[in-house]
Amino acid sequence: MTERASKLVADDRAAARGQTIAFEDLALVDRCRKGDMQAFGLLVAKYQDRIFNLIWRMCPRQADAEELAQEVFLRALQKLDQFRGHSQFYTWLFRIAANLVLSHRRREGRIRFVPLGEGADCDGQASAAPVAVVAQRRHPAPEAEVMAAETAARVAEALEALDE
Repeated sequence: MTERASKLVADDRAAARGQTIAFEDLALVDRCRKGDMQAFGLLVAKYQDRIFNLIWRMCPRQADAEELAQEVFLRALQKLDQFRGHSQFYTWLFRIAANLVLSHRRREGRIRFVPLGEGADCDGQASAAPVAVVAQRRHPAPEAEVMAAETAARVAEALEALDE
């Protein structure tokens, strides 16, 4: 067999494996629609690592990525009737995951959570307690008070130097 012929045979085998995988997914989805939760468990086991890795690349906090990955499979189970089979099941899951991450990132941009105690925040970085932040706003540091007093004195001198 020539090199070209062997390559064509290998490509045909790879395509057949891809069709087999897609067929297996469709069979599992069909079983899920009939109420077989073990079939859905097989789909989750098959794709959970890929979905988690996708989410983790888009959302760098591991805790958020874990929650969003769970949410992807929950949404997939809830909306399984909307899967029409025009694409592969993983493609459908991928789109659900991407949409959830984008929504999460938009929501995160609007809402900021502040930890209540001293120590590390959600990113693992040290943060000041909210009480200390509020206290610093009410009573600025001594250096800031001196700078403000000097600035006020210079402004007053400059105003006095002006003609009426």
